[in-house]
Amino acid sequence: MPEDKSPPETASNTRATHSALRHALHEIRALFSRRSFWTVLVGGIVVVTLSGPFYTLERFALFDRLVFWGLTGLFATLLMASLTTISNALNQRWGLPWFVPALITANLGILPVMSLVYLANLITSGAPPSGGFWSLFPFVSVPLVAIHLTTNGFFAATRRTQQRARDASARLETVQDHAVEAAHSPHPPLQLATAPHSPERGDSRETPVPLLFEKLPQSLGRDLISLRAQDHYVEVTTALGTTTVLLRLSDAERDLIPFKGMRVHRSWWVNLDHVCDLTRTEGGGMEVTTIDGQIIPVARGQRTAVRQALDERRSAAE
Repeated sequence: MPEDKSPPETASNTRATHSALRHALHEIRALFSRRSFWTVLVGGIVVVTLSGPFYTLERFALFDRLVFWGLTGLFATLLMASLTTISNALNQRWGLPWFVPALITANLGILPVMSLVYLANLITSGAPPSGGFWSLFPFVSVPLVAIHLTTNGFFAATRRTQQRARDASARLETVQDHAVEAAHSPHPPLQLATAPHSPERGDSRETPVPLLFEKLPQSLGRDLISLRAQDHYVEVTTALGTTTVLLRLSDAERDLIPFKGMRVHRSWWVNLDHVCDLTRTEGGGMEVTTIDGQIIPVARGQRTAVRQALDERRSAAE
């Protein structure tokens, strides 16, 4: 029997964290590339410039307020959006309530934003705030934390609503798929997953190219590691990198039946050839670790199937 070369738990955790950070950076780039993000940001700067909160209406002229709030709003928004995205990505690994990363990132952003407000005062008025640097603390910390918690709470509620809708849709699709398979196929669905279509068996039809591969950049190749559902998109991880394509996970999974993978969770499809470990969690759950360090939860109903599939592949390799 070959020696078990599975990476230690600490190495797996490190790789999982790196994977989460890579995903967060991808999400940050996607957020900053949206026109709606910049439209809301510019609109917010215009509103506060005209209204002049925190005594800026009395202290600064219109152009000075535009410079002050433009610098402050741009920096604070980019900083807090980046910190929130990174914290939420890591939170998917740690499983903490949504308000924990929100509080952490809000407090991390207070000092940098205070520094920028102090600098903006110097630029626009030529003098520091009358009370000194720390006099800015209540004016910055209270609204920053309040706005940040409110925004993150709204996004968390939206994500929960969307997840419930996806779960209901996935359950309905599963029932429909099973009904269609039972009506039209004499073979169990699992037999299709283990026997790719081969034109060499007297069938002249060519195997169709999955829609996922048509949408996937050629630079990422076709050596799939995992797929992860994200609203109407799928995050695709291959041996060469990660990208996001506009495709439902259920549609991608249906195309990939001939390939060596399976749906291990309502939001995850995994290539079993790239699974290096299967472990129990402290809470009694189960998760798989892929070769690139991703730690992926296994749904309760899939645990037996995943364990059996991995045992079969391990036995075949031996």
